[in-house]
Amino acid sequence: MYGYFFRNFITQPDLPKKYLAYKNLDDTVKSVNYEIVSLGDNSLNTNMVYFSPLSQTVVFESAKEGFGDDNDEFRLHYKFDNKGKLMDSLKTRTYDSYEIYESYLLSKKNYISWIIDNDTIRHNYIELNPKADWTFEHTEEEYNKLSKKASSIYCFKAQKLNYNSDDVGQYFDKAIFLIDKKWYSLYGKSLFKETVSEPCQKTFVPVYTHKVSKLGNDSWRVNAFYDIVIKNDTLKLKTEVWSDRTDLAYYNHPANPAFCIIKHSTYFIIRPIN
Repeated sequence: MYGYFFRNFITQPDLPKKYLAYKNLDDTVKSVNYEIVSLGDNSLNTNMVYFSPLSQTVVFESAKEGFGDDNDEFRLHYKFDNKGKLMDSLKTRTYDSYEIYESYLLSKKNYISWIIDNDTIRHNYIELNPKADWTFEHTEEEYNKLSKKASSIYCFKAQKLNYNSDDVGQYFDKAIFLIDKKWYSLYGKSLFKETVSEPCQKTFVPVYTHKVSKLGNDSWRVNAFYDIVIKNDTLKLKTEVWSDRTDLAYYNHPANPAFCIIKHSTYFIIRPIN
């Protein structure tokens, strides 16, 4: 209330007329060939974005039934196409700690190829030394051979949480190798290498900002105006934000930059108009 009391006391030029046509992000923003619409429901509580480089799909992860409880037993994954249509969903147990990498869901015990082919079966790794009983030299030699054959490599670090466990993964790093659509695993010391699969967040920078209200001495609410260029089209939108947070976060598909997800109060998709 305090900030909005001073709305009429802001000293600034009138809003340029060309920005009057800009629409709020919560409305449907359209150009000739594209539009921006909300993706899914806020209650899904989606908190991770992954574009599959193998298809025109994007996967989100959320808690079971959309409730953001860290102690929830399950996680849900939602798959959308590039028009924002929900194609499929997958439920996994939280304690399995699946990570998405190269369009697979990977855990220490198994993997799921659902993102690629809708297969929900938990596939076991082909274990080359399940007892981790090879010498260091033998393990290193095999690691190098597999690395040359593999299209992708992922590593799990030894946990060393339960010294009475029969799971060799408690004591040894586990490297897995994708070869001809199958994952092979190798246990050994010092195999762990950091692997990152999170999409790179980018930002749209506003072309203009216009003050709305003031809160305290330095904080302003502003309308930020953006020109988002997709191929030969320009989407014109605005959002009300804090003056120090005007950049608008987004992600896009590695092979199709026009397939774009905007992160704001919820997620929005830029999609072609049929």
